[in-house]
Amino acid sequence: ADRASVARFVVAWREPLHLLVNNAGVVTGGLARTREGWEWQFATNHLGHFALATGLRASLAAGAAERGGARVVAVSSTAHMRAGVDFDDLHFTHRAYDPQLAYARSKTANSLFAVEATRRWAGDGIVANAVNPGGVA
Repeated sequence: ADRASVARFVVAWREPLHLLVNNAGVVTGGLARTREGWEWQFATNHLGHFALATGLRASLAAGAAERGGARVVAVSSTAHMRAGVDFDDLHFTHRAYDPQLAYARSKTANSLFAVEATRRWAGDGIVANAVNPGGVA
């Protein structure tokens, strides 16, 4: 959720990248905001992933050129089936906060990003997927 931290990492990364797994995630019980005023779950679970993947796109393209493809994997959840993304109120500034709804929105955003990133980046050999980690024994 820290834009400056993600930006520093992106600037420092100088190698081709073949696989990026975006797995950072939080669930909050109440409303929390980043320094920028963003709702904490959406910022952590999606916006940080978005900034990292888009910032590393050139490195992913270089990795794809080396090995015939690169992948971005967003660890999402079946929670995406519970809510769409309200682009008019991403950060719960106009309605009562619902932590489960906020989480579901962030996971829907992961899925939408994967679809759109693949559409936009396929020409560079980059494919993005959103996955549900499922049960683990």
